[in-house]
Amino acid sequence: PWLLYYNQTKFTLTDWMALPVGARYQNEKGELAESSGTLRLSGDVYDDSLDIAYQNYGPDQYHDTTKRFDPKVSLSFTPEWEWLGDRPLIYASYQTASTSSTFNAINIIPLDRPEHIKGSRITAYEVGYKTRLFHNLLDLNTAAFWYDIKDPQVQFISLLAGGAVTFENAESQRIKGVEFDFTARVLPDLLNDSLVLTGNA
Repeated sequence: PWLLYYNQTKFTLTDWMALPVGARYQNEKGELAESSGTLRLSGDVYDDSLDIAYQNYGPDQYHDTTKRFDPKVSLSFTPEWEWLGDRPLIYASYQTASTSSTFNAINIIPLDRPEHIKGSRITAYEVGYKTRLFHNLLDLNTAAFWYDIKDPQVQFISLLAGGAVTFENAESQRIKGVEFDFTARVLPDLLNDSLVLTGNA
């Protein structure tokens, strides 16, 4: 069972400044009821399989509930400054996001102990600038971002799980960088807006 609720609104502070805010509430329950595996033995003389039966788990043995409240707050500016271009937008945002917990259900060693993997918590910061330049010949978007992630879920191939993709929690992770993209109209009067140049990095 799960419950997910999201809402967003925008407060207009002045003619050129606004405050969009939002929130997301998540209540999700996960439960591992049963797991099993099969080991296949193949060769020139025989071709057989061996079932590795894991025990059935009680309703209170392997379960977890993810309850998270994630806010989002932005501040956007649309100043009428010609040197910033036509209808520029400058913004800064802060938000958090969450992933659900899970279990590694396949474990050959030990047989009866599935591993619990905690959910991740992401805190994100971003500033950006969007505008149109040269009498609407060029659309330009730029942004800088910084993500801090607590308990990120990392995937790896585990021999103890029969070669299956398995998860584990790293302590922390950080992602930071910048990005931009542009769309340019090339000789619009001569070519009737039929040629557009785009790029991003």
